[in-house]
Amino acid sequence: ASKILFDAREYYTRQFEDHPLWKILELPYRNYLCQNYLNKCERILTVSEGLRSEYNREYKIKPFVVRSTPLFESIKVKKTALPIRLVHHGNANKNRNLSKMVDVFLKLHDHFTLDFYLTGNQTEIQKLKCLAAKYPRIQILKPVPSEFLIQTLNDYDIGFYYLLPNGFNLKHCLPNKFFDFIQARLPVAIGPSPEMRGIIKMYDCGFVAKEFSVESMAKTLNNLTISDIDTTKKNSERVAKEFCWEKESLKLNSIFNL
Repeated sequence: ASKILFDAREYYTRQFEDHPLWKILELPYRNYLCQNYLNKCERILTVSEGLRSEYNREYKIKPFVVRSTPLFESIKVKKTALPIRLVHHGNANKNRNLSKMVDVFLKLHDHFTLDFYLTGNQTEIQKLKCLAAKYPRIQILKPVPSEFLIQTLNDYDIGFYYLLPNGFNLKHCLPNKFFDFIQARLPVAIGPSPEMRGIIKMYDCGFVAKEFSVESMAKTLNNLTISDIDTTKKNSERVAKEFCWEKESLKLNSIFNL
C-alpha cells in the first residue's frame, strides 16, 4: 500500500468557524475525517507551531511544520525616503477585513502611502476600490506575476498586514506574504498575531502594534523614523537566507524519508 502524506495547511475543523451553517453542515464530517484518518497518515505537514500544537492536542498526532517561504532572491536593500510606502499583497478574502488597513491608513501622517496588489474575490476587491477611491494616497493595483513579486515589493518601505484574529486559523496563521516581505528586504508591520510576532521579535525585522486596534496600529506606524525602517530593512536582509524555500525545503529530506 502507498504511504500517505497529508499537507494540512490550515486547521480544517476550524476553517469557517464563524459561519453557523458551516458548523452545522460541514464541521461534523470534517471532524469525523480527522478523528478517523489523520492517524493513518505517515506524515502530516502544517505551517505554524500554533496549528501543529492544536492538531497534537485534539487529535494526538504530531505534524511537521514546513513554512510557506519563497525562493531566495539576490536583491539589495533600498534606502527609505519620504513618502514612506506601505504595501500589501494577497487574496481579498472577506474574513481578512482588508478595509481595516484603510482605517489604519486614515490615521497616519501625510507622508505615508499605501498600495494593494490583490487577487481573489472580485466583489471584495471592488468594495476596497470604492473605499480607496476617495484617498489619492491609496492605490489598488493589478497583481503582478509571481516571478516578479519580490522585486516589485522591494520598491516599497514596509510590508503591511494588519489581520484581526477572527478565528483560530487567522490567529495562528504564518502566511506566505509575511515571508515575501522579508525576502523583499522589507520590515513587516502587523498587529500582535502570535506566530508572526515571534519571528519579528526574534529577528527585529518589523513592527508590532501593542494590541489589535486601529489606533494602536496607527500609533506604531506614526512613531517610526526613517532610521527605524532602514535598520529593520537591514535585519530582513540578514534573515532572507533563513526564510527561503532553499533552506525550508531541506526539512523535506527527513520528512520524506519514510
